[in-house]
Amino acid sequence: MKWQKKHGNEEVIYHMNVFKSYVDNEEVDHAKDFEFAAPAGFVGYTGKFFLIMIDEIQYMTEYIFYDKERKVKAHNLPGAFHGLVELKFAPMLVAGSYIGLMTQMMQKMFVGCRLRPFPLSPKLDFKGGLEAFYKYAEYYNIDLTEEIALVINQIIQSDPFYMTSLFSSPYRDFSSVEGVIQTFVNEISNKEGELYLTWLEYINISVKKVNDIYGKQILLILSKNRYKKMGRDEILKQLNWPEERDPELEEKLLALEYGGLIQSTSSNYHYQGIPDDILDLIFRERYQYEIYKNEFDMKSELQNRVINLEKSNRSLKGQVNELKGRMLELVVWREINQYRKKSTPITDLKNKCRKIPQELQNNPIFVKIQSMKIGMIYLNYFIQTPETKALELDMLVEGITNDNSYLALVFEFKNRDEKKPIQNEVQNFVQKIEMLNYSLKRQRKQNINICSIYFSANGFDNNIEI
Repeated sequence: MKWQKKHGNEEVIYHMNVFKSYVDNEEVDHAKDFEFAAPAGFVGYTGKFFLIMIDEIQYMTEYIFYDKERKVKAHNLPGAFHGLVELKFAPMLVAGSYIGLMTQMMQKMFVGCRLRPFPLSPKLDFKGGLEAFYKYAEYYNIDLTEEIALVINQIIQSDPFYMTSLFSSPYRDFSSVEGVIQTFVNEISNKEGELYLTWLEYINISVKKVNDIYGKQILLILSKNRYKKMGRDEILKQLNWPEERDPELEEKLLALEYGGLIQSTSSNYHYQGIPDDILDLIFRERYQYEIYKNEFDMKSELQNRVINLEKSNRSLKGQVNELKGRMLELVVWREINQYRKKSTPITDLKNKCRKIPQELQNNPIFVKIQSMKIGMIYLNYFIQTPETKALELDMLVEGITNDNSYLALVFEFKNRDEKKPIQNEVQNFVQKIEMLNYSLKRQRKQNINICSIYFSANGFDNNIEI
C-alpha cells in the first residue's frame, strides 16, 4: 500500500492482487496466463515499457512442475514468453550458466532469433580479478599478502564464483600458500562444499545422458587437453576405439556439449574441454580412480602449480613486485582503505605526494581533505550527463559529511615506461574533474570540494611541470 500511495499505480496494484488471489486459490492456469501477459498489460495501464530479466532461465525447463506430485514437468514453460517478445512491449534479457540447456531452449522455444545469444566470459581479466579479490577480502575482513592474492588469483583464473566459494568456505586459511592449497583441497573434495556441489549438479545432469564409463573418460580426456582442440579421430585413438564407432562418439560428444562440459568448433569435428582449471580438478577428483584406477592427489597437483608459477620466467616474489608497480591504483586503493577501516583522516597526505608548494598546502580544499574521514572508495568510477559521453575516473574517494556538502579525492594514474603523460592527457583529467563537478551540481550537492591528484610513476613531460 505504501508503494501504491507513493507511485499512484492503482491499476498495477489491483492486478497484482488479482494474481495473488489466483495463487491463493490454486488456480494454476489462470495464474500462469495472467503472469505471462502482465508486462503487456502494464504497458496499457502505465504507458511505460518493461524489460523482462530472468537469471538461470534453463531451470524453468527442469524444476517447475504442473502438479503437486512433481510428475508432470513444465519443460516448455519459457516458450510462453515467445508471443510477448514478438509484441516488443517487453524485451527479454535472460542469463544462465548451463549453456547447453539454454542453447537448446532458445532454438526450440524462441524461433526466428527472438532470443539472440551473447556469450560472456565468467572470468575477469587479471587486473579486474585482483581488484575483486581484494574487495572480497575487505568484505570478509581478511588480511591478504600480495603473494597470497597472486597465487589464488592465478589458480582460480580471476573467477568471481570461485572467489565467493573460497571466502565463504568454512575451511578457509589464507595465512600461507600451504593454507590456500589446503582450502582448495577441502572445498573441492568435501562432498558438502559449495564449489563441489554446484559443479556436481551440472555434471550429473549431463553425464547421466551419456550414462556410461566412456562418457566420463571422454570428459577426462578433453579436460586434460582443455587448451587445444582435438579432432574426433584423436579422441577415438585415446579411447582405443575403431573408426566404425565414430557415430557413437559424436552422439556422446553432443550430449556433453549440450551439458556445457565441453566445447565444439563450428565444424563439430573438433572439441576441447572447458578452459577452467578448477573444473578439471573436480573432474579428476570425481572420475580419475573410477576410470583409470589410480588416486588423484589434488594437494600435490596444486603444489606443483605454485612451483611452476614461481619458475615461470621469474620468481613469485618478482611477480609480486611487478604487480605493485603495474597496478599503482590498487596499491593506493589498499592504503586509503586502511584509513577508512580505522576511521581516521589522511592527515599525512602531503607527505605521500611530491613536494607541494606552500600556497597549495594552505588551500582551504586541501586542508579540508586532510581532515575528512573516508566514506566510499570507487575504482573505475564512471560519470556521465545526458549531454555528454561517459568518462572514467581511475579512483574516487568520497568523504563523510553531515550535511549536503561534498568532499572528495580524485586520482588519475599513469604507470607506463614508454611514454610520460603529455599535456593532452592532463587536460583530459581536468575535463573529468569539471564533468564530475557538473554532475554533482545536477544532484543538488552544495559546497563541493574536490582535490585532484595525478600519479605518474615516471614523472611528467617538462612542458607540463608545475
